[in-house]
Amino acid sequence: MLRGKLTFALLLALPIAVGRAQTSTLVGIVRDSAQVGIAGADIGIPLLHLAARSDDIGRFVIRGVPVGKVELSVRRLGFEPSMFVLTVPADRGDTLVLVLDVRPLRIDGMIVNGVEMKRLVALEEFYRRKAAGGGWFVTRAEIEARNLSYLSDVLRGLAGLQVVRLPRNSGSTVRFLHSRSSRRDCPPQFWVDGQRLENFELDDVSPRDVEGIELYQGPGTTPMQFAHNSGTRGCGTVIIWTRLPGT
Repeated sequence: MLRGKLTFALLLALPIAVGRAQTSTLVGIVRDSAQVGIAGADIGIPLLHLAARSDDIGRFVIRGVPVGKVELSVRRLGFEPSMFVLTVPADRGDTLVLVLDVRPLRIDGMIVNGVEMKRLVALEEFYRRKAAGGGWFVTRAEIEARNLSYLSDVLRGLAGLQVVRLPRNSGSTVRFLHSRSSRRDCPPQFWVDGQRLENFELDDVSPRDVEGIELYQGPGTTPMQFAHNSGTRGCGTVIIWTRLPGT
């Protein structure tokens, strides 16, 4: 996993009331190797669904961070994406200083770690889009709470969506009830972990393996990176993100 440079100076870690799980507020700054603050860097703890963006001088704040060990991802266009492992204290600590390298990643031996970083970033973006709205979102916590055996059952009952059976092999898929297409049958686009799939069936993926699902009814709300085929965009888009191994 990629590691950046980590230093400390005057960090605030503010515990909440006793009787609840302790959380803290991380206050930090993102800099380059010349100690210049980096604006617009995305800082997040993807597995905890927490994220922030650095201001004009590189400062950031992340609230509600559980006390203990966390992995912090930092990325900014033009800099090498990095992961920092740190222990969040329950009492007063230091300001977190994260240093990013300007040079791009070129090491062939880091391919696996690069894939893992990409997945972490994708999950971070999923929760950021959820916070912004514009579509329907189903989270891992919601899936676990329903404790269902089939992914089609997870989506069953969502407003504006219909789960249908596929006659050729009794599999299941979905249709948006208010599709903009004039065609009688209008299958949506399906994406799994950033890859567009053809002839996809929902129940090919176990709910136990899903981190989150995004559903967009039309092109007006679908994120640009998933608006792949203008011929089917009017039928909606379903995006599935699977869990990272070991989570």
